[in-house]
Amino acid sequence: MSPADLSRKGFQALVDALGYVDAVRFIKQFDQGHGDYTKDRS
Repeated sequence: MSPADLSRKGFQALVDALGYVDAVRFIKQFDQGHGDYTKDRS
């Protein structure tokens, strides 16, 4: 299975289990953000 197929099937599984809106909310929890947290916090 290609990485694209895995992503598509994984997202479809989330949509099937949670619905589209909550699947997107779940994925957004893992956003890496940007910047340097260590540098910016001081």
